[in-house]
Amino acid sequence: MEQKSIEKIKESMRNLEKVLGHLLGVSDLEMDIEVEETKGGDKDVYIVSNPISFGGIFRFMIEEVRITSFGRVWENEKKEIIFNPHFSYKHPDGGSNGHDLYLGNKRITMVLKEIPSFSESFSPIIKLEWTIQ
Repeated sequence: MEQKSIEKIKESMRNLEKVLGHLLGVSDLEMDIEVEETKGGDKDVYIVSNPISFGGIFRFMIEEVRITSFGRVWENEKKEIIFNPHFSYKHPDGGSNGHDLYLGNKRITMVLKEIPSFSESFSPIIKLEWTIQ
C-alpha cells in the first residue's frame, strides 16, 4: 500500500472508532494501524482495536476481545480503502478464535471514502469518512 493511503487511514482513525463504536455499542473503542513491510518492499496495513469490554456469560469463556482487520487492508480500483472488521478473542487457555461481523445476514465491509466538503471559510476540503457497505 502506498504511503499516501497509509496517511489517509491514520487520519481517519477517530471516524472509524465513532462508526464501529456506535455499531457495536462500545464507547471506549480505540483503533490503530500496524504497518508491516513485505519482502518485496511493499507495505501491508492491518487495523486493530484496544481490548474492548464484554460481560455476561462470555467472561467465563473469553479473556480478551479486539476488533481487527484479520487480514490486510486493501484498495480497490477506485482507490477506496477497504477492510472487513473481525471479532477476535482469546480463550483463558491461550487459544484464540474470531468471526467476521455481520448486520443481519450480510458481512460488514468498511470503506474509507473521500467526501468533498467545505471548511468554515467555504474553501473546498476533502473529508475522510468510513462507511458500512
